[in-house]
Amino acid sequence: MRLYLWPIGTKRMLGVTAGPRIDDADDPIWPRTLKVTPDDDVYGDFEVCPFTPQRKGAMQLVCIESASHVVVKKH
Repeated sequence: MRLYLWPIGTKRMLGVTAGPRIDDADDPIWPRTLKVTPDDDVYGDFEVCPFTPQRKGAMQLVCIESASHVVVKKH
């Protein structure tokens, strides 16, 4: 499952992966206690660890270290 984070109030997208390549997105690193499906919108406070530097116009690749205040909404 591919997972993306959109920091509210920004135009940035973060790709959640298992490493510094987008190919690593098929098995992303994120808390397994966070139960979501592709049909869910998830809101919360996420602590991320960057794999790639932040660059204008490019998606930054990260893993999710922790999540709190999580709200899951079905489409």
